[in-house]
Amino acid sequence: MGDKGLNILLIEDNPADARLIQEQLKDAKEGPFELTWTRDLSSGLERLGTSQFDIILLDLGLPDSVGYNTFVKVHGQAPWIPIVVLTGLDDEEMAQRVVRGGAQDYLFKGRIESRLLGRSIRYAMERQTVKTFRDIFERTAAVIGDDFFRSLVSHLASALRVRYALVARFVDRPPPRARTLAFWTGQEHGENFEYLLAGTPCEQVVSGGERRHYPEGLKELFCEDTKLVNLGAESFLGTPLINSQGHVIGHLCVFDDKVMYAESWRNSIIKIFAARAGAELERLLAEEALRWSEEKLRQMVQGIIGAIMSMVEVGDPYTSGHQKRVALLATAIGQRIGLPEEQVQGLHYAALIHDLGKIYVPAQILNKPGRLNDIEFNLIKMHSKVGYDILKTVDFPWPVADIVVQHHERVDGSGYPNGLIGTDILLESRILAVADVVEAMTSHRPYRQALGLDRALQEIQQGRGNLYDPKAVDACLELIREGYRFDIVADPIRKGNRRKGLQLNRWTL
Repeated sequence: MGDKGLNILLIEDNPADARLIQEQLKDAKEGPFELTWTRDLSSGLERLGTSQFDIILLDLGLPDSVGYNTFVKVHGQAPWIPIVVLTGLDDEEMAQRVVRGGAQDYLFKGRIESRLLGRSIRYAMERQTVKTFRDIFERTAAVIGDDFFRSLVSHLASALRVRYALVARFVDRPPPRARTLAFWTGQEHGENFEYLLAGTPCEQVVSGGERRHYPEGLKELFCEDTKLVNLGAESFLGTPLINSQGHVIGHLCVFDDKVMYAESWRNSIIKIFAARAGAELERLLAEEALRWSEEKLRQMVQGIIGAIMSMVEVGDPYTSGHQKRVALLATAIGQRIGLPEEQVQGLHYAALIHDLGKIYVPAQILNKPGRLNDIEFNLIKMHSKVGYDILKTVDFPWPVADIVVQHHERVDGSGYPNGLIGTDILLESRILAVADVVEAMTSHRPYRQALGLDRALQEIQQGRGNLYDPKAVDACLELIREGYRFDIVADPIRKGNRRKGLQLNRWTL
């Protein structure tokens, strides 16, 4: 409570009752109190529009308004100010009605003494603080981010009856600069801005890690703060935003162009708002940190994948181009099926390196123009297992190694290396198998010309449900009918190399 105590507005038409109330307030130990007295509703509402009050003592029987309507008009003018009704009307129904409408107490004039009046005022202030907390929680519970902070500062300014309110976070660490998350200018939200903390009252809040209050003379105390000078701010109340680890992560403050006394209710309200703002800012910072972490992880994964692809390309440029085109088609199929974005991303990365194991296959076998003997063919078939052995030690956020080792498995169990059946094969691998076959059959190879898109589509249609996953086949066919084309890289074409009688399994390698 400040030196002048609580500012009370008494709206009472009877001078004798007004003098009695004034005397009782002088004797109340909860004081001191500063009393402003008006005799009718219109003058009371006018004073509410021009002055700051901490509590209202209201008579319901006034010359220009009588009954419940009197309370409604005052409460509507200042919903954040607690109201104690003082009336000679001994009406239990009216008492219940005004309390339900938002009054903090209902007292009968003939039964009031100093102790009761002072205690009622104190309890009214406490209950209003609780109500403020509940209202703020309810009004901000469903919003996050920018909307939350914008709602917070406008309600804070209204609750404290001040002109300006802002919430800010640090731009850097240690924090020489801050940036507003929301700024209330008295009538509307202003543009967010960045500012240096040095020479500002906010610096005192941040450096001390505790609430700071400057009731008046703000421009003289902080003349270097040009923003304050331009705003015409006379008083300041600010508090740090503390995270769950006890660290200062921002600040919340209000300014006014009038004197702002340090009443305890005002400190309680800004403390409530700061707790909500601190929790939301901590959530926001954690979300940003997660995005940063995910971006770093994405860059790391891309670096690893890029290095592996470069290694494959050195050994066999045809395989590198094949993997890129397969990755595009597999990704499109996964999206068409409706896989979550995270799962599609893992499929994409696995497809980009699904033939990694071919680096252990001699180039003369990979590019051999004629029929492969059994030993050569079995050696090539080992590439999926070799790829798995290389990738299993890399801590990807997706089952990349498993997708790679299973991309030659077939739904009916006729694939390799483990003869898996149906859903024992990862969905990503089943998608990859379809994309792999289609790309292999439609692309040129050193040992043969492309077999054509029609042959590729015929192959997956005939194998639908037996060799290949039905959903993956259907999605691939839809994409092709809609005009999908492989266009990421141009595949080298070795002319004059057309061969007949090639093994079907060779197309899917």
